[in-house]
Amino acid sequence: MLIAENDNNVLFFSHLQAISKQMGIMEQMQQALAMLVGLDADLWEIILLSVRVSGTATLLALLFGLPLGALLATRSFAGRNLVIILVNSLLALPPVVAGLIIYLLLSRSGPFGWLDLLY
Repeated sequence: MLIAENDNNVLFFSHLQAISKQMGIMEQMQQALAMLVGLDADLWEIILLSVRVSGTATLLALLFGLPLGALLATRSFAGRNLVIILVNSLLALPPVVAGLIIYLLLSRSGPFGWLDLLY
């Protein structure tokens, strides 16, 4: 079933690419609007998956980040300044670098590869 869905997605996106080569930007915008208004099933499936993944990531970040941030802000402990420097440094990382680090941690050869979370 998964292979069939992937084949259908590949056909769907290759069809969109072929159409987009033939159309100008205004026609593409009209087609996109028609797909949204017409409740295109494939498009809405993609949109809902994106919202679900983003929402889950936000909730997990809140679940862990809020209590840890509150503890870091209100408690004194040995190494607190080092933790603050580390947190501030990680906040300055570009998202692409953070994603690469997470990928390397979760890849099969990484320390969490045994969890088999990727692919």
